[in-house]
Amino acid sequence: MKKKEKFIYWFIGLGCGIMLSGIIITFIGLNLKTIENPNINQQKIVDDLPNESIMEKPITEDKERQEVSEVEQEVRESAYKWVDIPSEYSATQISYFLETEGIVDDGVAFRNYIAEQKKTTKLRTGNQYLPMNGEYDEILNILTAQPSN
Repeated sequence: MKKKEKFIYWFIGLGCGIMLSGIIITFIGLNLKTIENPNINQQKIVDDLPNESIMEKPITEDKERQEVSEVEQEVRESAYKWVDIPSEYSATQISYFLETEGIVDDGVAFRNYIAEQKKTTKLRTGNQYLPMNGEYDEILNILTAQPSN
């Protein structure tokens, strides 16, 4: 009797394990399918919208939005930001720091630019007032300029 009970419990455990594995694999498969095509559910949302909300927008409203975005872009391009660069940072660390602060768009490219200009050891640290998304030469000139008294 004990062997028969052990077999039954083993068989039930095996069945539960197979079912649980199937459920987990199903969820993983669904998540991978969503990652491969993140727009999978968005088409249904677009189809459910009433047509007038998409088609009947005045053209002037879109022009106004475009003009506002152009103004916003100009403000962003002309904006400056105070950053405090730690004194122990190397040129590579400064490049990545400036990328995280939004000063440069690509830390690696900026680091390569600094190396091309042979100014990796001439960078100043401390509080700096730098242009956001400025030209690399402008930012490098500020970082290598002698402090004014």
